[in-house]
Amino acid sequence: MTTPDTHFIQAGGAGFAIVEDGPPDAPCVLFSHSVMTSHAMWQGQFELLRQAGYRVIAYDARGHGASTVTPAPYSMRQLGDDVIALMDAMRIDMVHLVGLSLGGMIGFDLAGRHPRRLASAVICDARADSPASFAAPWDERIALARAQGMQSLAAPTIARWFGAAGRETDAARAVYRLICETPVEGFAGTAAALKDFDFRDGLDGVDLPVTLICGEDDGVLPAEMASLAQRIPGAVLEMIPAAGHLPNIENRAAFDAALMRHFARVAGR
Repeated sequence: MTTPDTHFIQAGGAGFAIVEDGPPDAPCVLFSHSVMTSHAMWQGQFELLRQAGYRVIAYDARGHGASTVTPAPYSMRQLGDDVIALMDAMRIDMVHLVGLSLGGMIGFDLAGRHPRRLASAVICDARADSPASFAAPWDERIALARAQGMQSLAAPTIARWFGAAGRETDAARAVYRLICETPVEGFAGTAAALKDFDFRDGLDGVDLPVTLICGEDDGVLPAEMASLAQRIPGAVLEMIPAAGHLPNIENRAAFDAALMRHFARVAGR
């Protein structure tokens, strides 16, 4: 695969690094990544959907990758607004959003607040609210990152995100590097956003094709996403075996199959 060049779009008071490929008049898929990574985590699926004929765009979120690092804290609403501002700047009316973890939370937000901007949504390994048990660790992680740098978070994060068999793979090492390369201020801003959000009330009336995908070994999230699938009208739930928090990387074949089932379902509506 030849990776498209990164270019920059000014939107929402920040500069966003994006890569895009595929026919400009084709249906558009927008990939949104997890905290402490970048658009690079979607490389396999970016190419998969490009080959399927879609226009594909992957962006680095505010404070991540090569995008602008604005001062912390951020809010989840701000990160969702960034997507709409980016679409407006690129003159894109509607996208199929594919988001994982942080990117999936942004997907839940936009499905409730801006449903007319989404043709469909694939939301992976994400929750729709931030209860105390989820919010509590972020302050400690912010303090550790500020005191010792992002490398201090890399090994514990890999241990949470990957199963034992996946931690020593080239893919896990690539994610480790992405974590280490994340700007501390960008992480701190995003982590602050993750402490305080609740999008559940906006999901009851969602009227667009939604697929929820989750790694079977991703802690409490399989149960959380099963509950959300019951709440979102018509949502399809796909569980990925032998995968934790990044099933698109840890079990790519199964994830890609689930992703293509979503787009086949959308095409058949």
